[in-house]
Amino acid sequence: MEPKLSRDTLVDGALGLLDAEGMEALTIRRLAQSLGYTPMAVYWHVKNKDELLLAVSERLWSLAAVDNDPDLEPLDQLRSMFASMLSALRAHPQATPLLTRTGAGYNKACFDVTEATLEIFHRLGFPPDQAAHLSIQALWTLISLVGSEPGAPQPGLSAEEQAEKERGRRATLLSLDPARYPHTIAAAPALTNCEQSEAFYRLGVEVFLAGVARLAESQPASGR
Repeated sequence: MEPKLSRDTLVDGALGLLDAEGMEALTIRRLAQSLGYTPMAVYWHVKNKDELLLAVSERLWSLAAVDNDPDLEPLDQLRSMFASMLSALRAHPQATPLLTRTGAGYNKACFDVTEATLEIFHRLGFPPDQAAHLSIQALWTLISLVGSEPGAPQPGLSAEEQAEKERGRRATLLSLDPARYPHTIAAAPALTNCEQSEAFYRLGVEVFLAGVARLAESQPASGR
């Protein structure tokens, strides 16, 4: 039985297309076809592609856990939130740019994440302006991590094509002059394929949190 067409069904379908084929493949016509409906049926639920993309971004925001354990230290709360957000973004890497689209943050799910994040930075002693800036930088850190994972699968490529692409990149690095680029050559495998992805993401998160911790130590005691 085909799924009943609804806004949620459209978002599920859009995420499926993004995951499999990337942003360029996502059109109203293509989405309707993949779900077995006409484009006109889709327009009953979203006015246009922009509204569809905003609905997808809202879904991503809603996947982030904001009910932090109050017994955790602030940095551990941030670590937990980041892990939750990364889990959502890594499941749908092709959709991550949607979080920064104009209007993407004006929904309840985003407001919930923003409020929870700002509250943690407040607990760490940061004034509202710095807390806001850190929240923005945290989001971009997570998006950048997902977008920069070496060797991450690319939509539209078969496993063989993906492997061939990686081999070509690695061969380019390994062919460099060893006298001038010894460290680049030594790092060629890690630069072209992330065999330990959990360690890659953990390192990125911990670098950000270490910076936050260092900055928090310099905040006036009265601000804590």
